[in-house]
Amino acid sequence: MDRNAAAAETDDVPGGQIFDPARVRELYRTGLFEGVIIGTWNENASAQIRAELDAAGVPVLEPEEPVYEPAPAFPQAPEAALSAAQEGYDYCVLSGVFGAVLDIRDMMLLYRGDGAALDDLWRYGDQQKSEIRWLRVDPAGPAFANVREMPGDWCIPANYYSDNYWHFTFEVMDQIEILEEAGFTGTYILPPVPFAAPLAELFGLAPERILWTDAMDHAGTYRFERVHFLMNRGASQKSSAPVLRRMADRILRRLDEKDAAAGAAHTDPRTGGPYPKRVYVKRIGTRRLLGADELLDEYGFTTIIPEELSVEEQIRYFREADVILYAHGANAANSIYMRPGAVVVEVFPRVIYNPLSADALLAGGIHWLPVIQAPIVGFLQQMTLREIGADFSVDRTLLAHALENAVRLSP
Repeated sequence: MDRNAAAAETDDVPGGQIFDPARVRELYRTGLFEGVIIGTWNENASAQIRAELDAAGVPVLEPEEPVYEPAPAFPQAPEAALSAAQEGYDYCVLSGVFGAVLDIRDMMLLYRGDGAALDDLWRYGDQQKSEIRWLRVDPAGPAFANVREMPGDWCIPANYYSDNYWHFTFEVMDQIEILEEAGFTGTYILPPVPFAAPLAELFGLAPERILWTDAMDHAGTYRFERVHFLMNRGASQKSSAPVLRRMADRILRRLDEKDAAAGAAHTDPRTGGPYPKRVYVKRIGTRRLLGADELLDEYGFTTIIPEELSVEEQIRYFREADVILYAHGANAANSIYMRPGAVVVEVFPRVIYNPLSADALLAGGIHWLPVIQAPIVGFLQQMTLREIGADFSVDRTLLAHALENAVRLSP
């Protein structure tokens, strides 16, 4: 079954899609499939979906779990390793591993000849594994019948969440920075998400050194001569903070060089005047911050909507700002381009206090002020899909105090 065949537009969940039980039942009655495998790391969501499918009379299947192995259990090519040592990261060169592009988010699964999947690829552990529970490679099956050889050196840095701008910036670009510093000259395999090509260009990666997964055969199997594999142990932002600072500095230097070559003026393209110094980055999808616009107007904030700007334009707004305010989400990625002494006010809903950007900001001399909706009632695993994506508001007085502090701290 096409993974989107039964998707219906809804405001109930982030991303705007959910499998409609009535539509699933309709397709089931046509004989299109035998049952449904539920894949989600959110226990409440899993129970909700199971109950709806049971009520619709659609069987829920329990698949055989895939086999996962860590990178050290895969064939190695230590003679090809670079001096890519970085505190907090594991690095190795895998030899002769197989790969297949998943329709899920255009990411690549790596596995051994016996079908065991590379465990370290799933950066957040059991969360993503539960979402792809149907995925199991059979060494005797058709996946190994027609293998394409991929000679040379490769890096496959994307993970399950790399279709998100923050995750791509903080968890893919750091690996590219480390390998480029170490002299890697091979090819990167990247998902064709809208922001990947602009970031790669700003970073300075030549187009011929990138293979996009949408240009690969999704029904085929590839065998890579060497895969350079980096893993941030424990997904710790303390380890990646200095790497991300170097990556951001590289991009900003290239942006300056581009401006100098073009004779471009540092002016707001919307107004023709100076860039605003106080910027509100507004979410327009899920998890919108409500009731803050009037207060932000009082403090002289200019509103931008990232979806209306190119990656380069977004970076410029952040770089020129003294104070940035945004609700927690992918918008936080651009905060690493802010100047030392600038201030970030990050507003969290009560269900997702997750200060993932803080270490990289503090390492760059950027002030970080969190504002949290009270009372805090849990974290992602305990929340329903509706709660995770719900719009929210914070106490006006609390937000005003944060803005006062931000103004005092700013340049």
